[in-house]
Order: sequence, then C-alpha cells, then structure tokens
Amino acid sequence: MHSLIALAPMLGSLAAAAPFVARADNSGCTTLSVDSGAPVPGNGSTSAYLNATDLQAAAHNVPTPVGYLQAFSNEFGSEHNTEAYLTYFVLNSTYDPNACAALCNANSQCTAFNIYFARDPKFEIGTKCANPPPVTNIRCALFAADVAQARTTNENQYASANYEDTFERVHIGSNGYNRAPTPATPGFHFQNDLGAFAIEATSPDDSSNEYITLHIIPSSDPSPEVACADYCANTDIFNKRCVFFNTYVQLTDGVNDIGGTKCTLFSKVYGPERATNKGYEHAGAITTIEGSRSWSRDE
Repeated sequence: MHSLIALAPMLGSLAAAAPFVARADNSGCTTLSVDSGAPVPGNGSTSAYLNATDLQAAAHNVPTPVGYLQAFSNEFGSEHNTEAYLTYFVLNSTYDPNACAALCNANSQCTAFNIYFARDPKFEIGTKCANPPPVTNIRCALFAADVAQARTTNENQYASANYEDTFERVHIGSNGYNRAPTPATPGFHFQNDLGAFAIEATSPDDSSNEYITLHIIPSSDPSPEVACADYCANTDIFNKRCVFFNTYVQLTDGVNDIGGTKCTLFSKVYGPERATNKGYEHAGAITTIEGSRSWSRDE
C-alpha cells in the first residue's frame, strides 16, 4: 500500500494536478535473503500469490508422511501457536512434507509440523530497502504440540509496523501434520483421529448410554493417552467395563482452562459418526475441541 503525498500546486486557473504516489526507497537492496528456489507466481504481487493455483495444487497433491496424521490441507495461513512453536527451516525448491517430517523426527520436542509457501523478500528489509521483489520460500515450522486448522491465522504480515511502502508476506498452500499416536498401552490400539470433534457423552445414569465417566489427565503428564488407557483398564463403574476411550483438549477462547487432557471412558466402541461434540458457546465464551483421538481394547 502506498501513501499519497500533497497535491501539486495550482497552475493559474487549472485544476490541481493528480496526486502522485510515493515510491519505496530500494536503493539499499543489496544483501540477499534466503531463497529456496521455488517459483514466483505471475508478477510476484500479493494477489498473484493468493491466486497461485500451481502452488495450491502442489500442497493439495502430496502424500501424508509415514507416522503422521494430516490436520489440515492447502490453507491460506500458517499455524499460529507461540507457546508450542520451536523453530522453522527453509526447504529446497521441492514442497516435500517427508523432508519436513524428517526434521521433526530429529527434534525430541517436535510432535507436529506446518509446511507452506511463503512470499518472502529477496533482500533484507531496511530503511533503504522498503519493498524488495519477492521470492518463494518453502517453510517447515516445527511445534511441540498438535497443529490445528483453527489456528492457521497467520495469513499475511508486513515487514514493519509502518504499513506504508513495506513488504507484505503471504503464506499459502499450508499443510499441517501431527505425529500419529503410538499404542497407548499394551491391550489397546489407536482407533480414529477425530480432530476438532469429541465422542458425544450423556449422563452415566442413563442405562441406554455406554458412557462411563470423565477423567482429567494433568498437563504435566507427558503421555496422556497412556494415562487414559491405564485409567480405562482399571475402571469399572455402574457395572460397565471400559473398552473404549476418547482423549482431547478443550479450549475456552483458545486457552486450555481445564489444566490438561480430557479422558472419557465408554463400555462400547464408537466410530467417527458418534464424534458430534464440537464444543459450545456460553455467556460470550467459545469452547472448542482439538487433538481428539479414540482408542479401543484389542479384544
């Protein structure tokens, strides 16, 4: 976006000349920035990136890496989770989730990653390099918690707080992947990745319902699925034997206010069709669900 400066002075009885647009000072664009070598769409404008069907197709057509579950695909915007963010890498000219997965696997804290195309500046931004030409970088961002479609809110940003004559970054073709769960504990196996939906449960005194109880696994527990499996294996309430459980995080206005992971137990195995609990709104606060997964006994 450019700022308009003062109109030209009046010449006799003629109307004022049309305003002219201030140009970005790019005289200092000499220090190259990172460039992955990926193609720049069209004329390199923000609009060209937002309409780059070839980049979107590249993100849409890639296979999911072994050991991961896809959380979202081809989003406009990258994952925004400052608390769980670890670092990012710029890949070579190939949009390769497997390469990003290898970087995540090599980081002991990494449990998820986000790969996307970024409209980045070709030269380092400075007072005399306000709006350089773009390059396309393929970024691989690592996280210590699951990524989610609801947090792909980092859509674009400017290089400085002054939005006039500065470079605008754009993130497109954004794919997110969470590490697939390992077996929770002997005797149980992973059932389904339910994402932002939890298995619906009603009151345990409803005899027509197979819900048993709810337990909170504290955030300090590094393996909530294991803890929930152990709880299921050793719980028998209302003469109901636990054979299935659902783990998920509940957020209120984006914050985990329950201090951990919810662990719901059932005496019946349910499929994804029962995952109808997507949260609720109450008194102006919005409750959502993320990282929902189900597990069942081997027998």
